[in-house]
Amino acid sequence: MDKRTFLQAASVMTMLLATQAVAQSNVSKVTRIVVPFATGGTTDVIARILQPELARSFGNTVIVENKAGAGGRLGANEVARAPADGHTIALVADGFAIDTLIYKDMAYDPFKDFVPVSQLARVPLVLVARSSLPVDDVTSLVTLAMREPGKISFGSVGVGSAQHLAGEFFAQKAGLKLLHVPYKGGSGAQTDMMAGTLDIFWGSAAFAKPAIASGKIKALGIASDRRSLALPGLRTLAEQGFNGYELYGWTGFVLPAGAPVQVVNHWYETISRVMKLPEIEKRLSDLGWESITSSPEVFGRFIRAENTRWAQILKQANFSMQ
Repeated sequence: MDKRTFLQAASVMTMLLATQAVAQSNVSKVTRIVVPFATGGTTDVIARILQPELARSFGNTVIVENKAGAGGRLGANEVARAPADGHTIALVADGFAIDTLIYKDMAYDPFKDFVPVSQLARVPLVLVARSSLPVDDVTSLVTLAMREPGKISFGSVGVGSAQHLAGEFFAQKAGLKLLHVPYKGGSGAQTDMMAGTLDIFWGSAAFAKPAIASGKIKALGIASDRRSLALPGLRTLAEQGFNGYELYGWTGFVLPAGAPVQVVNHWYETISRVMKLPEIEKRLSDLGWESITSSPEVFGRFIRAENTRWAQILKQANFSMQ
């Protein structure tokens, strides 16, 4: 065996041993999926759909922990400070890419204190309203909001979240003044809407569908380029004359900075395999989510692109950092 062949074989053996070591390490410890939002929200639901299959794939105990607060920053900060051994991972949402544009003092840097693993899925946002609000579509909502500036309230899962920015973006483009009401999770916003104390909310089709079907809230439009399979009768905002309102929520996994490449790749390969399982695909599709798993490199570029896109929108809106 010549020297070059020997070095190639040694390299392959090193990778195999590293992968085996990661697998053995996973068996010996509990793995935590930290969801930085309250139970019952869409991010939490996705984590709990994946948890049993991830446990089977890793061959160890995988638990979901909800660390709600500060628009997702409380849970993310806990993961940023966790050991980078692959046993603590965060399932973050869209606000993760935008927080640096919203808050002056961040306890962590989303671009330096984390390693992207994979985006999981995205979902178009649906504009819903409390059933007693005297509107039936987006046009009538805009008319009402113009007549009563600052009185129409919209909820979100925190300052800087997709729901918050969707509301600000909608208000900016339509020339409205709306009242923002942040919550720790989408379930709280929906509860208040059904109780009649919150006017509108930008949620996912999965989040809104049961309450819409029961008549407890009503859907006004969907912010995507086509209608949702989950709500096929709901018109897009473009169909109602409001163009340029394509807004999506998304979720993905990130590990603490310093996680070894083998650990990151092991997570990515496992997630990719689990997300392709027919039962997982069906459950997410039934909830209105589109699977878009991506490599760590692609996910990292996506997060930065989202940061750049929303920086331009917030600048146009004269948004003041918190």
